[in-house]
Formats: sequence, structure tokens, C-alpha cells
Amino acid sequence: MDYLSYTEIAKKLVPIERIKYLITGTAVRPNDILQKVASLLEVKNIAEIGTGNGISAVALASCSNVRNVITFDIRESHYRNELSEVFDTTKIKFFVTKDSKEIYKFISKYDFDLAYIDGNHNLKPMNYPLQDFNAVKYIGKVLFDDAHNEPITQILKDNKGRMIGNRFGYWCKDGNYDIVDKINSTLIWDEEIAHTTLKYDYSHIIKSLENDIDKKYAEEKLEKLRSFKIKVGG
Repeated sequence: MDYLSYTEIAKKLVPIERIKYLITGTAVRPNDILQKVASLLEVKNIAEIGTGNGISAVALASCSNVRNVITFDIRESHYRNELSEVFDTTKIKFFVTKDSKEIYKFISKYDFDLAYIDGNHNLKPMNYPLQDFNAVKYIGKVLFDDAHNEPITQILKDNKGRMIGNRFGYWCKDGNYDIVDKINSTLIWDEEIAHTTLKYDYSHIIKSLENDIDKKYAEEKLEKLRSFKIKVGG
């Protein structure tokens, strides 16, 4: 394996109290698929739309074949400084832009091997997933997160893309979907992360989130954390 496994990423997150909860399956586990795609395609330069917590950028940058991950968002990553404390982020360039148009303008100036879209999934006031796709499809290989959502499902259908598992979507200009078949044939849930995360006490994280000023954000994280603990027997 030529990249950090999701268990290795999880273990590095544990000492950082503020982002410890990111070791739940919803935050870390899916990045294994991103890494498999990047490794099988042997890509070197990746454009990511939607930095979010920054974990996906870290995971992709850990691939030995990847040289640069350029990640864009309209807001600063909450955890950029913390991630830099425990991961090598020298391959990652973080950009905060005022809007999606600025992202598209920047992307068009550079050569990328793969685009990863995990931005705004909404259709209103405009079809953001379609705008993102149109902006990066010149790259020739596009990976989508949350591809089970209707806007992205429609993009895949209209452009003969494919699903990877039940979460990710992949489109390629040349129509070669061998990597999709290869990854789909080997997808399994590795229980190792469950055993790793069950060693730790989440009570203080839950308490912190319950007192978070951003109630909507905190409730989403609490729901993910609680459901994960139930799933693995916590």
C-alpha cells in the first residue's frame, strides 16, 4: 500500500482533541477509495473542489505517486493548522476563494490529472454539481463524492459515468472504467478502524459539540459520531 491507510490516519488524529471525532467512519474510511483511484490511475496533480475538514486532501497527498493536491473552498478549513501538526501537508496547497467562479478561473490555468468534486451539492439557486463538473471535465477524469445525491446521479447518467460503491461516482473522457470494476470487486468494510476507535472516550467531544455556537454544524457531527458508535458497538 503506497499511501496512509485510514487506520493510520485515524491514529494520527486521536491526540488532537478538537478533531478527534473525525476518526469516525464517515470522515476517514471513505478516503481509502479516493486513494485507490489516485493510485490506480497513477495521477500526479489533483484538483479538489470542496476542502471541508481537509482529511481527503491529506489522504490523497499521502499517495506516493501524487505530487500536488490543490484544494479549493469558499471558506477556510476549520482544521488546517491542526492537520499540519500531525501530517505532511507540503504537497497540499489550500486556496480560499470568494466564489465558485474564481475557483474555475484558477483551475483552468493548470494541468491536472484528476479532479475530485466534493463541493455544494445543491440544485438551487443553481446546479452547483453541474457547474463544477463543466469546469473540470477538460481534465478528463472526475471523481464525485456523495454521488447518490440526485444532481450527481443525473450527471453520471447523462455522461455515462459509473458508481464506485454506493457513495462515489467516476467519469472519464476515454470511457475506460477498468478501475471502477477493480475497486468495486474488492470493496469490504475493514473492522480494524472500529477496534481502533473503540479504545477512546468520546464523552468530552460530545460535550464540546453540544455547547458549540454553530448548532446545525454541531448536530450533524453529533449524529455521525453517535451513529458510528452504535454501529461498532460503542
